[in-house]
Amino acid sequence: MRFLPLLLLSCVTVSAKIGETKELLTTRYGSPIEDGGDALVFSKGGILVKVDLQNGKCARIRFAKDISSGVEGELNQAQISSLFAANQDGLQWTRVADGTLRSSDGQRQAVAADGSLVIQTAAFAVAAAKAETAAPAGPSGEPPPVRVSGAPPTRVAIMAKTASAGSGRDKKWETWWGSYDKDIFRERVVGISLRASTPGQAIVETHWIGEEIEKNSGNKVVEVSREAVMISGQGQTSVEMGCLFVENDTKYAALGVRERKGIRYAGWVVRVVDGGGNVLAVQGSRPPLIALVR
Repeated sequence: MRFLPLLLLSCVTVSAKIGETKELLTTRYGSPIEDGGDALVFSKGGILVKVDLQNGKCARIRFAKDISSGVEGELNQAQISSLFAANQDGLQWTRVADGTLRSSDGQRQAVAADGSLVIQTAAFAVAAAKAETAAPAGPSGEPPPVRVSGAPPTRVAIMAKTASAGSGRDKKWETWWGSYDKDIFRERVVGISLRASTPGQAIVETHWIGEEIEKNSGNKVVEVSREAVMISGQGQTSVEMGCLFVENDTKYAALGVRERKGIRYAGWVVRVVDGGGNVLAVQGSRPPLIALVR
């Protein structure tokens, strides 16, 4: 066990900070391996650090193992604990009912899932939810189509995992005798790493699986996120996709009636397809869910 202190020290040295500018992050990590303006990806010490900027400052950080560095597996609990401790900034943190950690000032939240750690500001979470709702749609209300025309990559491999999971509740009304009306929000973000033997254009699809609570008809695809990507023949290409699941729970105590409706989250299936819709690779949060995607 003598290696543990050195392991923890290496984690602390790569700890980013909420509120840091791009310049400070670059000083800490070196040049980003991906620079999307307000979305940056760094790699240091076998750890992949994905940063989202809001108003020029770091508003969300995700730490995960950098599989392209040759380090396999996931961040272990000691590494996650060390990274989180280095990012508490003197605040008290409390675990809430949905499993996330919230800071004492109410301005930050954190979640550890599938061997990764995500820390974000409350303002970033709100802005991300609004942007998802305001995304432009096609004439029929569907998202605009995503197309690619270039040559596809070959021998594509997917490594996908749930990057963050959060939930919230909105009580529209509540009475002392037990009646209430609650909206329950469950947000899921999947982090996707792609590798290929040769470079090419492809479409990444995340099929979100859930169940209509009112119909109780079993799991099915309830939403599909799509993004066109250029997959490099060297290293890895990273993509994140998210979805918001909404449930409603209403109880009328005087009538003895309780109504539940909305979509209950069940998982996801990630596929990579070429311009013709041919599947190049697929992975599910649970293997049986793959059969639900056509």
